[in-house]
Amino acid sequence: MPEVFDPPPEVVAGLMAQETEDALLEWNPLVWGFVKRRGLFVTGPHARFTAPSPTKISTRIMRQLMPLLRTLVFDRFGRRL
Repeated sequence: MPEVFDPPPEVVAGLMAQETEDALLEWNPLVWGFVKRRGLFVTGPHARFTAPSPTKISTRIMRQLMPLLRTLVFDRFGRRL
């Protein structure tokens, strides 16, 4: 429907990347640490767009934690046994 909507704006990679990084770091340093570590916000020419692979310890912890979360949290809002 070009009669109603304008064309989308051009997206320029890296535009205001440093300002965005500074603002997020000032807003919440803890969340910003998680964002950077997970690779959700990447800058620079050598930026990778893949998440880091989970370690054996984190995989084992999640495998043990998920049944507990399923019982205590998810079942309360979804299915009832």
